[in-house]
Amino acid sequence: MLRDNKSTFLKKLKHNAKLIQELALEDYNDKKIIMECLTINGAAIKYVNKEFKNDRDVILTAVRQNGMAIRHIAETYKEDPEIVKEAIAQNGAVLAIVHPSFRKDILIIYSAVESSPEMIQLADSTFLGDKDLIMRVIEKSPKLLTLAEESLKRDEEIVSTVVDRTPMGLCWIDPKYKSDKKFVSEINQKKYFSDKGQAMRNHSFKCADESLKKDKEYVLEIVHKNKSAFRYLDESLKNDYSFVLDILRSSDIKFRDIPENLRSNESFVKDAMKIKPNIVKKWQLDSRRIRIR
Repeated sequence: MLRDNKSTFLKKLKHNAKLIQELALEDYNDKKIIMECLTINGAAIKYVNKEFKNDRDVILTAVRQNGMAIRHIAETYKEDPEIVKEAIAQNGAVLAIVHPSFRKDILIIYSAVESSPEMIQLADSTFLGDKDLIMRVIEKSPKLLTLAEESLKRDEEIVSTVVDRTPMGLCWIDPKYKSDKKFVSEINQKKYFSDKGQAMRNHSFKCADESLKKDKEYVLEIVHKNKSAFRYLDESLKNDYSFVLDILRSSDIKFRDIPENLRSNESFVKDAMKIKPNIVKKWQLDSRRIRIR
C-alpha cells in the first residue's frame, strides 16, 4: 500500500497509528518503510511486529517523533539511557513512566522540564535547590516555585521572575515579602497581561499578610489602587459601616462585593447612593435581573 500511494497513506497515518497494520505484508516487514512511517507517527510502533520493537534504530526513530512511544517497545530497552533521553527530549512527561532512577539524573531533569515543567515534581529532592533549574521551571509555570527549597523563595531574581509573571506570585514566595508594605503595594497596582495580551485581574492582595489586611490606612490606599483587593480585607473592615463608605469615596469597588449585612441595610444603601449612585444603581439593576431569571 505504501509503495502504491505513499503520500496519501502517510497523511492518514499521522492521525491514526493503527493504519500501519494495513501495509502490504512486504512493506510491513520492510525496516526502511517502517522507520519512514514512524517518523510520521512514532506511536505506530505499538502495531509493528515484535522484531522491530526490539530494533534499536526503529525504537529511536519512534521515540524521537513521539516520546510516549517508549511504552510500546521491548522491556529490555525501556531502561536504555540513550532511548530514555531521546524520548524525554521529545516529551518531558515520559519521565513519569520510566524507571525512577532517571529522576536522579540532573541532565534528564533539565531536558524533561523544557517541555513539561511539572516534571520537577518527580525530580530528586537534591535538585530542588538548583537555582538555574528552578528558574527554567518558573519561567514556564511560576506556581511550581512552591516545590523549590525555601532559600530560593527568598532569592531576589527568582522572586522578581515570579511576581513579574503573575500577581499570584505573592502567594508562592517567602512570607517576609507578604508583610512588606511597599512590596505588596507595588504588586497590587501592577498591570498584568496573559500570554495572549489580555488584561488579567490582580488578586495579589489575597496573599498579603493578615496584618496588612487589618491596617485601615494602608487598606484605603491598596483598594484605591486596585478595587479587586477589597474582597480580601479582614472581615472586621469589610463589615465596618463607616469604613466601607470611606472606601466607596475613593474607589469604584463592586457593590456586590460588600458583605450582605451592609447591602441589606437600608441606611447603608442610602448613604452609599449619595457617594456612588452609579455603582449602587447598577447593583440594584443586576439584582432585579437575577430575581427575574
